[in-house]
Parts: sequence; structure tokens; C-alpha cells
Amino acid sequence: MKSGNVFWMEIPKAIIASAANIEEGSTLQIKPEGLGKFTIKLAK
Repeated sequence: MKSGNVFWMEIPKAIIASAANIEEGSTLQIKPEGLGKFTIKLAK
């Protein structure tokens, strides 16, 4: 089982790779919802 630090360090790589088309000025919010679960919200 990964530690919280490792888990959160690995997420940004996926976000950068999959969210390269996000408009400038947008805010990407990550909300943890328990072990290994999280939601990503895009706010303009």
C-alpha cells in the first residue's frame, strides 16, 4: 500500500499528461475521498 506522500506525488504526472489542453486561467482542484480515491474538478 502506498503512503499518502507517494500517492500525491504520482498524481501530478497524470494530470499534466491528460490535462495539457486546459485553458490558461483555469484552476484544477483535487479532492481526496479516502484511500486511493479522489475527484478532480476543473473550475474556470
